[in-house]
Amino acid sequence: MDAPPEFDAFCRAFHEDIHLIHPALDDAIAAATGSLNNRQKASLKEFLAVLLASSSDSDLEELWDSSPSDWLFEHKESIRPFLTDVLGKL
Repeated sequence: MDAPPEFDAFCRAFHEDIHLIHPALDDAIAAATGSLNNRQKASLKEFLAVLLASSSDSDLEELWDSSPSDWLFEHKESIRPFLTDVLGKL
């Protein structure tokens, strides 16, 4: 599944120093989605809903690893709950 530009923009906000700028994950998610307009948020929400419903954990890992983010998950099984949390906040 090809990621839309909104997903890439969201992922780009998650870099190795994100915890220094936004110590709380909720704040980091809010900042990453806060720069998107309503149309972009709707696109990201739709993409995440389809992605989470139709992708395996290994698919999610591959997608995240190929994204512009350089923020790493210590446990790869944390990607699904993270993206589910993001979806719930959109």
